Amino acid sequence: SNVEYMSYMFWGLTGLTDLNISSFSTSNVNYMVGMFRYCNKLIDIDIKHFDTTNVVSMNDMFRDCTGLTSVTMSGNVDKVSNCSNMFLNTKANGVFKYNCEHNYDKILGVLPSTWTSECIEETSV
Repeated sequence: SNVEYMSYMFWGLTGLTDLNISSFSTSNVNYMVGMFRYCNKLIDIDIKHFDTTNVVSMNDMFRDCTGLTSVTMSGNVDKVSNCSNMFLNTKANGVFKYNCEHNYDKILGVLPSTWTSECIEETSV
């Protein structure tokens, strides 16, 4: 619960096919840079339980996740100032699901044109 940096945590785990991170305590995390980069076999990443209130950087977070087709987020991302290349080199035709109660404009701005976005009510997330 005291962790401030989760950058590169799963970087390069190319054989990783499933990941349950629902119990992670992320309330003090500031950096999630490249957290899942090169996790090529992950298809769905569900981080809706992450408290992202204090995160300032998510750049390259899912970069080069070539099998990724779905990301679900729910937390407040108001402090995020850098999310460049967040989805660079991800699979075409993915879907980004996010909490309607928060402003995700910064992240939606870097979403690949081949991806769709879906605003989900908090009770559904």
